[in-house]
Amino acid sequence: IVLNNDILINENVLNEDGTLNEANASTFVQWEPIGVATYINSVQNYVSAFKGNIDGNNKTILGIYVNNETKFCAGLISCLEGGRIQDLKVSNSYIYGERFVGGIVGANLSGNIYNCTSDDNLIVGNSFRIGGIVGWHSSGIVKDCYNTSKVASNTKSESGGIIGHMTSGIVDNCYNLGVISTSEGYGGGIVGRCSSYAGEEDSYCKIIDSYNKGNVVVNLNCAGGIVGGVTDESHYIQVDIINSYNAGAVAASARAGGICGALNHQSVSSYSMKVNIINSYNAENGEILSSEGNGGIAGRGLDNAFANLANVYNVGTIEDISTSGGIVGKVYEEANLEY
Repeated sequence: IVLNNDILINENVLNEDGTLNEANASTFVQWEPIGVATYINSVQNYVSAFKGNIDGNNKTILGIYVNNETKFCAGLISCLEGGRIQDLKVSNSYIYGERFVGGIVGANLSGNIYNCTSDDNLIVGNSFRIGGIVGWHSSGIVKDCYNTSKVASNTKSESGGIIGHMTSGIVDNCYNLGVISTSEGYGGGIVGRCSSYAGEEDSYCKIIDSYNKGNVVVNLNCAGGIVGGVTDESHYIQVDIINSYNAGAVAASARAGGICGALNHQSVSSYSMKVNIINSYNAENGEILSSEGNGGIAGRGLDNAFANLANVYNVGTIEDISTSGGIVGKVYEEANLEY
């Protein structure tokens, strides 16, 4: 599929302040995301995932309107498997679903996304995995993408400027300028949470040459300028954050970091998590605020987490509490941090 012109679906979906134009909402045409994914009896079922290619040809799709609090996999594309999306912008749109909600793709199983933009949209989830570009990223590459949209979750969630929840894959040369917020869970300027995933193989996530300048706010739990938090869930996970920086304010009830909010070891095995943060920093505008575990690079290292911090630095303001630090805020005895 190649776009030859801009596409206008609805006009003035959002007000000038970025909120939904509720006065005209009853007149908007509801968008049905490309590809079909369902969630039946707590089982994910990607029965008709989109497997093709879309060349946006540097065109813009305006006025997408999805307003369904029970919608599973909401976005321009519901679910992408093995395809490629490139050179496309989604703008002035309202996308509201239950879980797996993204400005471009709700759930990306193995597709590649290049040079795509989520511009001045409002992206809201009623549950988890909410992202400016992709809600859930299982594998594949997201490269040269950026988000200026507000990404928000009403409940416990992972919210990220580029990806909400990442279980494997690569984010390369992406940035976020939008406000990221969630009431509880994980919030990140680039990725809300990186984790292994029950039933899958070991996870390897790489974030390179990316930055955040948007504010990240989590009312309860973890926030990070690049990644909100890293967790292992029954499988080994390795996360590499390389040549990246934060220049946005990061605030959480606990565990806030300029690069990563928290390393949360959950598996029964020892050292089943490794995080490498290399050539990365928290900039002057990167103010870090929380009540426990404030760090210029990482907020907290927990249990058997292993982290290697190489050539990292902080020049941002760190809220002065009992567990704050220029590099790492709080480290538990079982954690192993090297820098």
